[in-house]
Amino acid sequence: MTHRQWGSGVVMRSEKDTVTVLFKSEGYKTLSLDLVEEKGLLAADGDEAVRG
Repeated sequence: MTHRQWGSGVVMRSEKDTVTVLFKSEGYKTLSLDLVEEKGLLAADGDEAVRG
């Protein structure tokens, strides 16, 4: 996964309404899936932003 500000990361855990991603530069971040989808915060490597 890639975040515009935090760079490349790996999804470590996915739950009903959150996702935890380990970013190389920022460490672990737990994000709301609603916001990830609404704002397009993450993109699968080589893909467009993740949206619902």
